[in-house]
Amino acid sequence: MRYMHQAIKAFIADERGSMSMEFVIWLPYLVWWFVFSMGVFIAWDNQLSATLAAQTVTDVMSRKATNSVASDPAFIDTLFLLNKGLLPQASQRTSSQMRVSYLVLKPDGLEVIVSEGDGLEGLATDGNNIANLGASVPPVPLQFIPDLKLNDSIYLVETYVPYQPISSYGLLQPLRWRNIKVVRPRVIGDGN
Repeated sequence: MRYMHQAIKAFIADERGSMSMEFVIWLPYLVWWFVFSMGVFIAWDNQLSATLAAQTVTDVMSRKATNSVASDPAFIDTLFLLNKGLLPQASQRTSSQMRVSYLVLKPDGLEVIVSEGDGLEGLATDGNNIANLGASVPPVPLQFIPDLKLNDSIYLVETYVPYQPISSYGLLQPLRWRNIKVVRPRVIGDGN
């Protein structure tokens, strides 16, 4: 019995394992922080990729002649495919939404010449206000529309891209990013 008592006293007095105990206590927090940091980086990277995809679609659209865009539904379908092809995750490609619109300022306000959507309804205008035909997304804020002169035109591209984090445990929740890009046509008239 005395040997057992001395062994327990020696074990309590021994400090050789104190660092491993602190490591065991802190390890779950370190792992959680590492996973959370990776999740934030992946979310940021996906949001940047979605924004760049919308910018690329807008740039391609701005290089097409205005009359061609209004009369070529195949070109608009190609824009939808381009956007989906540039998105980083397969789940985003299947559930992303996009709307492409061509607007002209007329004497009575903005007029929608073409508004096609992939998963979204088109746009409508009542004078100077842009409204959605459906209620699935919020209306386009007018702060995105630049100052226009009479008969000036713009392309408006809206994308809605979902993001599902690698884990729903923690601070990251599923998100839906909205990108609104506005650009003036670079080619006027019938040229391609």
